[in-house]
Amino acid sequence: KEFLEKYESFVVLVSKIYPTEDTLLSVAELKEMLAM
Repeated sequence: KEFLEKYESFVVLVSKIYPTEDTLLSVAELKEMLAM
């Protein structure tokens, strides 16, 4: 869980610099993988 929080905060920083849908999709994909 700690890793996910760090990853999400990292993605937020990246998405601010590179506002792309790919970044959001990556987060959704990671959550699905961890949910399995």
